Amino acid sequence: MLNIFNYHFSLNLNPYLILLFIAVTVLYIVFIYKFTIPQTSKLNRVILISIRTINLTLLFILLFEPKLTVIDIEEEKPIIPIFIDNSSSILYHDASVKERINELFENSPTSKDVNFEYYFFDAEPKKISLDSIKSLSFEGGLTNFEKVFNKLKADERYITSAIILSDGIVNDGSSSIYQVEELNFPVYTIGIGDTTKTTDAYVKNILNNRFIYKETPTVIAAEISNQNLANEEAVVSFKENNRVIESKQIKLNSSGINRVTFNYYPEEAGKQLISVEINRLENETNFENNIQSKFIDIIENKLKLLVIGGSPSADFSAVYQSLNAIDEFSVSKYLQISSTEFIGDNLNQKLDSAEVIVLVNFPYKNTPINIIQRVREKIERSNTPFFNLIGSDIQLLNLSQVQELLPFNQSGNYNELYLAQPSFSEQHASMILGEELRRFNKLELPPVAYHNVGFRVKPGSQVIATSRINNISTDFPMIVSQNTPAYRSITLIGSNVWRWRTTSERREINFFDQLIYNFIQWLRVADNQRKFFVETSKDIYAVGETIEFIGEIYDDKLEPVRDASIIVNIENSENSFSLKLEHEDNGIYKGQLNLPYKGDYSFKAEAEIGGIKSKTYNGKFNIGQLDLEKFETVMQENYLEMIASLTGGAYYYIDNSFGMLRDIETIYRNNIKRTTLTSTYDPLSFESLLLIIILLLTVEWFIRKKEGML
Repeated sequence: MLNIFNYHFSLNLNPYLILLFIAVTVLYIVFIYKFTIPQTSKLNRVILISIRTINLTLLFILLFEPKLTVIDIEEEKPIIPIFIDNSSSILYHDASVKERINELFENSPTSKDVNFEYYFFDAEPKKISLDSIKSLSFEGGLTNFEKVFNKLKADERYITSAIILSDGIVNDGSSSIYQVEELNFPVYTIGIGDTTKTTDAYVKNILNNRFIYKETPTVIAAEISNQNLANEEAVVSFKENNRVIESKQIKLNSSGINRVTFNYYPEEAGKQLISVEINRLENETNFENNIQSKFIDIIENKLKLLVIGGSPSADFSAVYQSLNAIDEFSVSKYLQISSTEFIGDNLNQKLDSAEVIVLVNFPYKNTPINIIQRVREKIERSNTPFFNLIGSDIQLLNLSQVQELLPFNQSGNYNELYLAQPSFSEQHASMILGEELRRFNKLELPPVAYHNVGFRVKPGSQVIATSRINNISTDFPMIVSQNTPAYRSITLIGSNVWRWRTTSERREINFFDQLIYNFIQWLRVADNQRKFFVETSKDIYAVGETIEFIGEIYDDKLEPVRDASIIVNIENSENSFSLKLEHEDNGIYKGQLNLPYKGDYSFKAEAEIGGIKSKTYNGKFNIGQLDLEKFETVMQENYLEMIASLTGGAYYYIDNSFGMLRDIETIYRNNIKRTTLTSTYDPLSFESLLLIIILLLTVEWFIRKKEGML
């Protein structure tokens, strides 16, 4: 950026008249101080003449309103960033491409009027020098256009155009071309690669149910694609942790797509690596994409829930239906309809098998004491987590029998009924609601009946949501969580919450179902898992891709721990590595490393607090099971053309692009951006001038007083 300054000084009177007036004034001052009574020294007379002259000059300047105008012209040269695809697919068909890229930039323009900047990109863009282009390895394991577009959008400098040199094969991040529509400058694209359809068969996709349970049969489906191999025989194998589970022989379809299904009976819970592989075929040009893998979570079994109701109600039905609709839950119920009649049987058996208990308006005043005692014993003896909906009139419930289980006390001095809406706490609700918290707070939910009996939250409990009454926030608790060594629970206070479910059914976000689901998920997770966990940013990485670990740790009160030491030990069958995670913010720790070897990896994270190792967490990930750069090798010319078209740029194939850099430089070399900033300074606005005048008058008066001239 170049700055050019111009100055301009102006007055409200002819400057020559002002100079004449000042000259006459100076002569007059010299005349009156040439002879003084009493006579003073020559030095004093010179000082007095100077002070009086300066004062009168400043007064004249203020009187005739002088102005100083400073004009600052900033010149910005056009910036043209050039992004070069450094992924390994660039050289897949033709190693000479590297020489053509070097040739393209050998005579790169060096104009003083345009700034060319150079970047390479694979998983993300990185700035390089022009000389570094010759040393590019083209070994990147991913191609991410989204981060290139994000970088261009975030750059606030004077960019007049951009150039992207790539094969257009996107295998990381979003490939949506609509991102480029937000750019306000043209993007020129240069295509590298082969547009000819190759002879190839590959695994396009693996499909599985979201919830898969241990020792429960399920089906895994795979989509097999082929190009120019119709009617060929192939063998497709399904593997778990690299062990073949089932193989099938198929005839490749002329449509280019085959769907193959496999029966899967998982024997172990936890994260498992599954793969689908097609055998190598004659005349096939690419074997790297013959296998695809993914990690899936095998659930130990369906979570067993027991819903106990003190009386039939719409709220009981809403909670039961919401839970029963979730495939990963096995839900049973026990509903009181009178003092002696219940819907459901074998309460003891259901209580014994229940992993989470849901109480809805329980217990009622006419609930038998032996039933209440059984439920209390189950919760207290087994430390069973529970969700408690208190929706009826408090006076109809027998809460005194379960007071120790509740996360609050009630004064009982009054019973006020309000229509209230939940207001979620940013501090405490995020632990349970996660990413949904922000969306939930934006919803305008129907008010529910809230019975306030002077609730006082017990120590060890957290208010997840307070009551908002007539759009006025209160401190009345509506949703309270409890996490103590004795009890883990969530309590919701309010009747007619079924209205949230029926309202949510008409929305994109089913608030009620998601809220209840999140409650149960928080209750079901083992305490040590909820307080400490470490995960990788994804399950399968490309070779050379940075492995990122993200950890969170909380204390017994579920407050973030900021001074923990977290060490992650990583190993495969032949090597082991260690990584210390650094604290980022609010109990979140991060760390990165690059591993040079392909294969399956397991890791064990250990947390140390105050010098004591207290928590561990185990996980898995894979490197290089699928080389995404070899999965698709045909240049996506249409994608590059669309980028150029949407931004007003142009598309070139690399063989036709020599000289295009000079053409682009010629177009933009005269597009220097000039910004004029004008600043005007008025001495009248400077209090310092007035202070100087007063100071000089004071000095003059002091000298005259001392010399007896007054």
